[in-house]
Amino acid sequence: MPAASMRNVTKRYGSILACDRVDFTLEEGEVHALLGENGAGKTTLMSILYGLVKPDEGEIWIWDRRAKLRSPRDAMKLGIGMVHQFFTLVDSLTVAENLALAAGGGLLSYRRDAEKLLRELGATLDPSAYVWQLSAGEKQQLEILKALARGARILILDEPTSVLTESEARWLFKFIQELKSKGASIVFVTHKLDEALAVSDRITVMRKGRVVGSARSCEVSKRELAEMMVGREPPKARRGRRRIGGTVLEVRELAVRGDRGELAVSGVSFEVRAGEVFGIAGVSGNGQRELAEALAGLRRPEGGEVLLAGRDVTRAGVGERRRLGLAYIPEDRLKAVALDLSVAENLVLTCYSSFCRSLTIDYRAVGEHARKLVGEYGIVASSIRAPVKSLSGGNVQKLVVARELASRPKLLVAAYPTSGLDVAAAAQVRGRISSAAAQGAGVVLISEDVDELLEVSDRVAVMVKGRFTGVLDACDASRERIGILMGGSVEA
Repeated sequence: MPAASMRNVTKRYGSILACDRVDFTLEEGEVHALLGENGAGKTTLMSILYGLVKPDEGEIWIWDRRAKLRSPRDAMKLGIGMVHQFFTLVDSLTVAENLALAAGGGLLSYRRDAEKLLRELGATLDPSAYVWQLSAGEKQQLEILKALARGARILILDEPTSVLTESEARWLFKFIQELKSKGASIVFVTHKLDEALAVSDRITVMRKGRVVGSARSCEVSKRELAEMMVGREPPKARRGRRRIGGTVLEVRELAVRGDRGELAVSGVSFEVRAGEVFGIAGVSGNGQRELAEALAGLRRPEGGEVLLAGRDVTRAGVGERRRLGLAYIPEDRLKAVALDLSVAENLVLTCYSSFCRSLTIDYRAVGEHARKLVGEYGIVASSIRAPVKSLSGGNVQKLVVARELASRPKLLVAAYPTSGLDVAAAAQVRGRISSAAAQGAGVVLISEDVDELLEVSDRVAVMVKGRFTGVLDACDASRERIGILMGGSVEA
């Protein structure tokens, strides 16, 4: 018996047809991957199933009964839970307290229940830890646990690995199989081909709001899925020959503390030259976020020095560093946007003074600038006046990348810039980063994707437990050598 069935579902946003007569069925006890590029309609379709969005046409059946889902409350009553790309946690409360709020229980009694739930599911969370202290991956774990605490039997996971480390993703895949064995029905929304094949029983592919194909995972190849999903093979970024100039960033014996007071970065030294892409590899959680925030001026170093364009900016704030030519793409895309502001307003957040005429803002110029970037980067939005909170996670990421690169920086610090992007969009971003370096920018590229780093970097450093275990030139770097260094071995 189908756990959920969506029939002829259509949803329009102005002139954009987000879902076009979509049929989708989730069988009881299966893992069904919903695959597609950013803006393909996946999140909209699942938001309809969760009661967040009202369809213009179509029917929804849950456990063979027609359902009217007017709100998430209706969906939850039917045992449907959804884990969104955007976190909905209370930062000032602990893990246990967030679970208590989700389940509707008392805070004091639920601390014991939370500990029991975490143990049973093999979660790595500390129930007494505050949410603001958690990594992005730990927050994702907590979101999934919240849905289960509400009694979800149908679980929708919207791009659940976009913020997870490899080890956390492996935990999630194992956890999904455990839930499946207990009878749960799971929709796994993703743009990653390998994940769809690894975790699901069936795969449905969406493109431009329509279902273009569906198959059992064991009966379809990665190439076939890629052709259904994007219809083309995206080109690789070309490192080419770039003219390497003078030093734009120098870091000397940098030490940075993490959110819990631990030494997250310890004695790191390196320099980045104009026209160079300096890649930093390593499993997330080894000090990369703290290093990036220290370079951007968001986290004060415990010790050491940071020099930007020859000036000591160790104690300088974000504004001064930006005036010196720094641009920053953070690990968490939501920290780089104002969700309630429009696409156009977010695209000029860091450079609005350039659009001021006397005491007023030239909104016509802002609009022209925004439309140009939306077109160049393929940002899918109903209009440039639409609030950013209406965009998919991948399109929010495109917006942040577009805004930062449009400033033509002297130094770009990019932390996981292709996170949450589909195959084609990720290839485009890598190409843009390579082009920025070719135009003279120095780039610090932090990524867990070794192939990505090898594709665009001139040098690759490997970070383990807050230190560099080695720095390799592009001609000497390989997956094997980087893997050995990620394991903790130190390059002689």
